[in-house]
Amino acid sequence: MRRSPLHAPTGAGHDSGAHGLPPPKDVKEDGQQNQAALEIDTAMIALRRARAAYDAAVRTRQSQQESLDVERARYEAGVDTAFFVIQYQAYLSQALSTEVVAKGDYFKAAAGLGRAVGTLLDMNRVSTEDAYRGRVSSPPATPGTAPHN
Repeated sequence: MRRSPLHAPTGAGHDSGAHGLPPPKDVKEDGQQNQAALEIDTAMIALRRARAAYDAAVRTRQSQQESLDVERARYEAGVDTAFFVIQYQAYLSQALSTEVVAKGDYFKAAAGLGRAVGTLLDMNRVSTEDAYRGRVSSPPATPGTAPHN
């Protein structure tokens, strides 16, 4: 008669629970650790992507500003019409809007990483004691004007 691995005897002194499987508590802890590591990895990827998008939006906005400056100079020299100046103003407005959205996405990703690693309150200088008491002894940190390197 052939025995399945689930019924195989365990070695002496090896306490691995019923049928050679780890105790459920260990499995649950491993699952929680894996979930936490996955959350941190995902948050890091989101932060890197958000930073890249923000940097690209800044470069695009700068390029659109330069293009608008050139078009204004061409208009003042009588080479172009006001239509092109207005068109480049619209392009610059869109680039500015994209930059603002990208900056917001970056700060959301940074907050997500802070939450995943458990430092969100520290990042914003929020005391857990103050939070527990319902008081604010010092104002929390506010996001800067640009993402930090």
